[in-house]
Amino acid sequence: MKQITHPVSEYIKALREQSYPEIFSDECIAGLSNIERRLGDTGVSAVCLEIPMDRELPVMDYSVCVPTPDQDIEEYWLEMDYGTYVSGDNINPCIFYDAGRLRPGRDDEDYYKDVLPRLVGEDMASRFAPVLKNAVGLLQGRCDGLYQVGTMEARGEEESLRIYTDYMKAGDIIPYLKDIGYAGGTKGIGTFLETWHNSTLILNFDLFEDHVGPKIGINFSTRLKTLKSTDGLLKKLREQGLLLSVREEAIKRFLRYPPQKEPVIQNDLSHVKVTFIDDGIIAAKAYLQQTTAFIIAEASHYSHPWEMNLELTTACPLHCPQCYVSLNTGREMSLETALYWIRDAARCGVKQVNLSGGETLCYPHLERVLEECGELGLHTAIALSGAGASKDRIKGLIDRGVEEIYVSLNGSTEEVTSLTRDGYAQAMRLLALLQELSFDNICINWVMHRCNADDFPNMIKLCEDNHVKTLIILGFKPDSSGSLSGYPTEKQMRDIAHTVKKYKGSLYIDAEGCFSQLLALIHSGLFGNRNNGIERGCGAGRDGVSVTAGGRLTPCRHLNIPEKWDSISEYWEKSESIKRLREISSSPEGCCAECSLNPYCVPCMDVGHKLHGRLAFEMEECPLSPRVKGDIR
Repeated sequence: MKQITHPVSEYIKALREQSYPEIFSDECIAGLSNIERRLGDTGVSAVCLEIPMDRELPVMDYSVCVPTPDQDIEEYWLEMDYGTYVSGDNINPCIFYDAGRLRPGRDDEDYYKDVLPRLVGEDMASRFAPVLKNAVGLLQGRCDGLYQVGTMEARGEEESLRIYTDYMKAGDIIPYLKDIGYAGGTKGIGTFLETWHNSTLILNFDLFEDHVGPKIGINFSTRLKTLKSTDGLLKKLREQGLLLSVREEAIKRFLRYPPQKEPVIQNDLSHVKVTFIDDGIIAAKAYLQQTTAFIIAEASHYSHPWEMNLELTTACPLHCPQCYVSLNTGREMSLETALYWIRDAARCGVKQVNLSGGETLCYPHLERVLEECGELGLHTAIALSGAGASKDRIKGLIDRGVEEIYVSLNGSTEEVTSLTRDGYAQAMRLLALLQELSFDNICINWVMHRCNADDFPNMIKLCEDNHVKTLIILGFKPDSSGSLSGYPTEKQMRDIAHTVKKYKGSLYIDAEGCFSQLLALIHSGLFGNRNNGIERGCGAGRDGVSVTAGGRLTPCRHLNIPEKWDSISEYWEKSESIKRLREISSSPEGCCAECSLNPYCVPCMDVGHKLHGRLAFEMEECPLSPRVKGDIR
């Protein structure tokens, strides 16, 4: 499964828009231009800003995490020292490869033969392989293995590897150091570990061919990623003389920067590191992170809506069994209304406009709407069934700047699709048209039902064969009659989550936000669940808004609570239904309160609203619920 990335230049832009002179000097910020010239277009999933905590030096080392499609290396980090990027003369980074494969008791000879030589060259890799294997083997019973292996050649340290272990208990660190041949004193390190024994600890050290270097790093963070626990960590560091008060306050402000959508979802304190030489502390550093994933989950909503959906029409020539729209109304948004809300969205900071129906191609002013979005710098996406699609019409949409076209398709064959959707032939013809027109961002919306779940591997193959870029798994909503019959089973959800997690191909696969149960399964991992924060589930009133064909604002296109407001900003700040949805996001009830996944899930609000007439963090019909037995009807 691919990680979300953004260009380094966008992270730098986001940092420039903030102001923390106590930790980042003007010289620091100006020097980032040199990094931007070299790495600006590189897609990264996180940026780490390494700052001294115990000295009045507003400097930082700058690191980026680069995900790769490589089967052997999931990601690597590039670390650029302050002195090199500020001068701009020779930005030669230190390099760190992920080493999660290196575990005691596991034979991973390929890493030593294929991966390590890429990092340090054939000669050094062959000399260091036995030493590294020994260091990994001695972790048996102490931790799972290694986290990273790196080279500090950029700092002139050419004959050593920088090793980072996985999480260790405090009591295992000194015995392990002695076993691998560390000859330095350990009394000061031991005293420090006694103080921080409840923290999550990672050990780093320099491994030479015949010894362990004198520099030892203890990396740690809080067990819980909350503002309260992070504030407590900072306070304790200050009380021990490891953090200056002025830095503490600036770091707190950094962590409380309002969550945005792109490119940086959230600022985070990744960890702190205390470095020892000759058994004495020589440095204490904080690693501040800009990340595309939520780490601290307390924020209930973005500072302003990131996306807006325009329901341009309810008209559609198809008759899909799953449809949630009452097509007999035949309502259509006036062009004047559409342009009004597009302009208001741009004023309040919306970045993404999703155009939908009914069948969006039934809307006569679609091209004009796209032109207005383009003129205002708004990103646009359109959902189409393929009905009414012609080459000229689709080319017209592309020429007017539509960035993503989502084709609605529920199966790899007409037989499977027809169980829940109409229009298989039209959808396949649209995919062919998009390829013929060389459109880059072909996407598929696949609604998961019990009757099509087993076809998912075939859908992946269909996407690959048709040059589809993105496959989004949509959660089944109540249809226009209020039925949820045919909801997927627990086994089907777990099987598909497993397939997505293990997939290594060119296709980007994920689930939509309101299919939160599946997202929680997909994003679970050994070290926690990445389905966190504002986007861990239903985003109604938390990440976006919708406009009905009649021009009313509602929390999302499915949740029909229309209200009359003059501006999106006013609605975002004052609507009682919006406030209620945000309160719900942290208050699971009933079966959801009993579920172990509730910290990583906010189920679709439309289900409870349509089926039970209430807004609540509870989905009685969820197959993952501890109360659900048998089929959902």
